[in-house]
Amino acid sequence: MLFTASCGSDNEGSAPLSTSSISAKWNVSAQTSNYASFEFNKDGNYIVVENPQTTSGNVTQAAATTEPTVHFGKYQITDNTVKLAGLGTMVVTGIVGSQITFNFATTANPEQKLDYTATRAPNVANSSKTDLLCRTWKVTSEIDKKNGEEKAPEHNRIGWTVLFSHAGTYFVNHEDGTSPELAQWKWKNAAETEVYYSWDNWDDFVENEDFITITELTKNSLKIYESQVNDGTLYEYFLELVPAN
Repeated sequence: MLFTASCGSDNEGSAPLSTSSISAKWNVSAQTSNYASFEFNKDGNYIVVENPQTTSGNVTQAAATTEPTVHFGKYQITDNTVKLAGLGTMVVTGIVGSQITFNFATTANPEQKLDYTATRAPNVANSSKTDLLCRTWKVTSEIDKKNGEEKAPEHNRIGWTVLFSHAGTYFVNHEDGTSPELAQWKWKNAAETEVYYSWDNWDDFVENEDFITITELTKNSLKIYESQVNDGTLYEYFLELVPAN
């Protein structure tokens, strides 16, 4: 286990974009689209989920039987153009209410610009702790509670990128070429010191197991206590994270 902010203001399409206006998870409306969602946070990171594809004759349709491809990186805004490093270019034609319209072309095929309509996903209930948690973090330390020692480099999570968003996205990038992991999060308790997480849209969620405890949360520090039971053995860890940017 290991665990971008999204609150946007309306933009009628004529005003230049900003991180505030685009910071959200945007779910693409068409189910047959190549992409399921585009998400941006105020730290300048994007998460784009590409639908699994299967080809039937000359028609490509979204396939529900394989895992989606997840893209992660930095983005930059110039006027109404958003450049997603390593992925492609988005040109926003309008943001009205909770809907965004844009065209998108990949870096590999810049001439093929496809039009998309997407809707802003609902947010986790806002609070001061939600605002502190929802950002991009880096793991700086992982301690095994049993022996009080930092885990060996080949087994630890130091350097991993961990991202929480107001839209309930929980994302982990391993920094070692391993496929990134995409999940969901929500507060477990009213005090907002414990966080539930699920890797499969809450279908695989186990209430008394799939959560972490936050022992410190400030604008500069996130400290987590985590326990896992594997083959009847309890493992307990302390993780420290700092803002990635």
